[in-house]
Amino acid sequence: MDQDAGSLSQSLAEVDLQKYLLIAIGGALGSMARYFVGSTVTNRMGTRFPYGTFVINLTACLIVGFFLAGVERRAEVNPRCGS
Repeated sequence: MDQDAGSLSQSLAEVDLQKYLLIAIGGALGSMARYFVGSTVTNRMGTRFPYGTFVINLTACLIVGFFLAGVERRAEVNPRCGS
């Protein structure tokens, strides 16, 4: 019985490690993409206004908006949560 508990504990630890690794990879890819877009927009538009940050934040708002609209269609949302 102890052997089964030990192997279960080990497999759970491997799953947790895999989740953290995937999160770290996603964060690294996201930060590299943000840096690339920000520096590209800044090089094209200049540095008088932080256009790179503006474009990145506007894009993120659109992505979050589309995501939440899709979730709202597929999931039942409590009416008290809206407006």
